[in-house]
Amino acid sequence: MFRQTLPDRPSLANLRKQAKDLAKAYRAGASDAVTRVAAVRRRAKKSPMDHRFTLTDAQHVVAREYGFKSWPRLVRYLALSPRARRLHELDILFQELPGVREQKLTLLELLEREVEALLGAYGARAAASAALIRFARFGSERPNEPDDEIFSEDLTRDQAREAIARWHWFQGWVDVRRDADTLVDPLFEAAADAIVAGEAEALAALVARAPAIVHARSPFGHHATLLQHVAANGIEASRQWQSPSNAVEIARILLRAGADPNATCEIYGGQSTALTLLVTSGHPAAAGVQADLVEVLCRAGASPNGLEDDGRPLWEAIKSGYTAAAERLVRCGARVDNLLFAAALGDHAAVKRYFDRAGALIIDRARDWGKTQLRGLDRDHMLEYALIYAAGCGHRAIVELLLSKDPNLAVRGPIWNNTALEAAEYGGHRTIVALLKPLFKTSRRRRKGGMEHE
Repeated sequence: MFRQTLPDRPSLANLRKQAKDLAKAYRAGASDAVTRVAAVRRRAKKSPMDHRFTLTDAQHVVAREYGFKSWPRLVRYLALSPRARRLHELDILFQELPGVREQKLTLLELLEREVEALLGAYGARAAASAALIRFARFGSERPNEPDDEIFSEDLTRDQAREAIARWHWFQGWVDVRRDADTLVDPLFEAAADAIVAGEAEALAALVARAPAIVHARSPFGHHATLLQHVAANGIEASRQWQSPSNAVEIARILLRAGADPNATCEIYGGQSTALTLLVTSGHPAAAGVQADLVEVLCRAGASPNGLEDDGRPLWEAIKSGYTAAAERLVRCGARVDNLLFAAALGDHAAVKRYFDRAGALIIDRARDWGKTQLRGLDRDHMLEYALIYAAGCGHRAIVELLLSKDPNLAVRGPIWNNTALEAAEYGGHRTIVALLKPLFKTSRRRRKGGMEHE
């Protein structure tokens, strides 16, 4: 996959030593070093380096020899998790295909080149190719099969085509053929590369060169805009190996150039915006940029209550467990108009307003007091749902208040099929787990006794 192969546990110190040794050898005129440097310069279509060959130059050569565009990209790769490294390797593999960032290829021409690359990587038993095949089989009977099992079977060209099609969010190769003559804009693809890598200067230069790309859409099955790529959700998995730490700056570049924060795309059944994709995305949350991106999008005109004014962004953030994003949405104007939202956000005063003076739950108010549409939720279990989300979000005071209302602890949440105890355990909220666990034991004994009595 790379021109040289990194070891399973690459060492930054060793790579730095390689660069130092190369710089020393090149300055001394060693033929092997001169040849290596010249080869990299030829691939980059640049003239040979002069005698002022620096350590930075040497680091660039070493990075290029391992298939990375720059030394910083190589360093970032070393910090990634094993899974993210595989995705990054695929990203590099597809970026480095001849002509894909210089020529306007048709969709069919581009994806046929990716098919060839996948077949080559699979033949070399590259772990990244197994990750792609596993993704293509998602939903099959063997979604977690190990690499060795994947490589034990031959990969035909037709199978590789289907895998590449699904990788790009097409239903299959027949859809690729349907759109075969669609042109793939290399500037749009380069901009998407820059977004994932966090290369703000490169992105700004591309936008200045071709301002219309901020309104353009991917030719692939998801048809996402560049701003939606910032959410790192619903696009190619090889472009989900990280959310850059400067994602806010990246988003602002696109927004200042006129990107529409409320544009929709065909991800997850359609009507997904940059905001709804963002608040359900683990990558920006892990990078610590999700909440700030929420605010940037809302300040640029994204609707905190959703395009249908139905509270979808806040509900998506709460369902996904991204409390910081949910809180930022509220700061940006998202309504908290049902019991579940109030409990998930830890708003004690708001929660109390859903009970009458006698302490009984006002069911109609709890279910749909405002405009939010919580479709598919059993109105008779709003108390229990609120408890589950309060426990999952770590709001002990709300949990204690709701427990005083005698909820049915056996009720499971409508999305993840979890109890309040399981939600607290998953969220790592130990004090709430300690509070709930004895109650769950008592509840089970009562239910068991009731059944025996019957």
